[in-house]
Amino acid sequence: MIQTLSELDPEDAFRFEIISKTLSDPTWTAERAAEVLHLTMRQVFRLKAKVQRLGSVGVVHGSRAVTRSMLCRLRCANGSDASMSGTSPVKTGTMMHSPKP
Repeated sequence: MIQTLSELDPEDAFRFEIISKTLSDPTWTAERAAEVLHLTMRQVFRLKAKVQRLGSVGVVHGSRAVTRSMLCRLRCANGSDASMSGTSPVKTGTMMHSPKP
């Protein structure tokens, strides 16, 4: 599991750097970040929310590195709402597993 900025690949590290600037520096607008990262404004707003909630892991695409159980553990560690209950399938590795009845 990715825990630190040094464990990110260069593209994700750059994305995290730009999104972090939009959160800490008022001169870095979401519009400017969208231009630099070649994303839409909506994508930038979503990334900002994920980075605020999860830290550097928020910029990593979910299908590459972060499973639902990892997100739950991160939320618990950060003191966020960790309720992940429900009957939707949980992605583990590359296979989908449905909850047992």
